[in-house]
Amino acid sequence: MSKGIEEFENFWRRLDLSSRAPYIHPEDAGRLNPEDYPAFQFQVVPIPVLGNLRSAEAVILMLNAGYGDNDEAWAKAHPREHALMTEAQMANIRQQHSPADYPFYDFNPAFQTHPGVAYWKGGAKLAVKQRQMAKLRSVAHELQARWGLPLEQAHKVLAHKVAVLQWCPYRSRDFKRSGGLAALPSVRAALHLVRALVEENEKLVIVTRHVEAWGYEGSADSKGNLVVYDRKQGTSASLTLNSTGGKALLARLLRVGQTRKYVTPLQS
Repeated sequence: MSKGIEEFENFWRRLDLSSRAPYIHPEDAGRLNPEDYPAFQFQVVPIPVLGNLRSAEAVILMLNAGYGDNDEAWAKAHPREHALMTEAQMANIRQQHSPADYPFYDFNPAFQTHPGVAYWKGGAKLAVKQRQMAKLRSVAHELQARWGLPLEQAHKVLAHKVAVLQWCPYRSRDFKRSGGLAALPSVRAALHLVRALVEENEKLVIVTRHVEAWGYEGSADSKGNLVVYDRKQGTSASLTLNSTGGKALLARLLRVGQTRKYVTPLQS
């Protein structure tokens, strides 16, 4: 068991999710004035991590999760799905999952209309037009082809074997101001986790966005289980099979799939 993951889990389990908004970690509360950060959406639960850190073979480092007009429109148009997704987000904060879950919930077919699906999976059925970034679509299709799986099964593999860690856990409409945030205990908890993951050398770590804030300078820092993007690469944060991170992610999943045969336990 990773000590870094255990400490990160314990930190986030101190957030009282039974209370009402604003949702701010108690250790951040005395240092974070919501009025100083109007772009941040404290009325929704934070997203420090997307996915299951324990089962993940790869952890992708990002800046913070967005929250825009599409998210608000989706919540109003799909109240039942919104409630279910909030439960999934809370499960990620607690890091409590079962094999039947989709810890990386944007791969859950029940949320096909959610804007996050457009960003990670692609093929989202959106009420408001939005670019389908589909960051992990090419990896999913390659797994489907290599392993002879239905695409939905490849998505389930990704839902359990890939996680996303955010530098700042609070969701925002934009991220133009980061001054003062680096001192937040929640940000330091994420940085501490990353250092532990790199040192433990058990998971692939891909640094895409905000590499300086994560403590790196660029691709020259890449080594072993660590892939760091340069500033130009970080602009798009591409994970296609033509990208450094996408290639490393696919290679990792193919390697562990052949040795650990983790596809079978995920089949229902």
